[in-house]
Amino acid sequence: MPGGWADSNRRDQLPPEWRAHTRPTVLKRDGHACTWLENQDDGGFPAYLAGAYALSDRCSERGADVDHVGDPHDHSPNNARTLCSWHHDRRSSKQGNAARVRISTKRPTEPHPGLISPK
Repeated sequence: MPGGWADSNRRDQLPPEWRAHTRPTVLKRDGHACTWLENQDDGGFPAYLAGAYALSDRCSERGADVDHVGDPHDHSPNNARTLCSWHHDRRSSKQGNAARVRISTKRPTEPHPGLISPK
């Protein structure tokens, strides 16, 4: 299946303690609940860092995925949050698409010959 984790090396970049320590710590801290806030573009900060928010703005699904909030190379619990699979997939897809656009080597479109003004 193209996309998703098929061509990603993100799991290989995680430190050895991620699965045994960091991930369980984050899930427990967040109560295994998705911290996505609907009133922010990409879910923004975890709910516990966002200050005052309406409970109706927070996703009500159980969280099983741990997402990096900021620097993707900072694997500390303070840079991670719990998300439900749907929101994690949505955020990861958005980040992957943005990265593909940044590294695109597609040639710029040339103007149609009939629209080029004579010199």
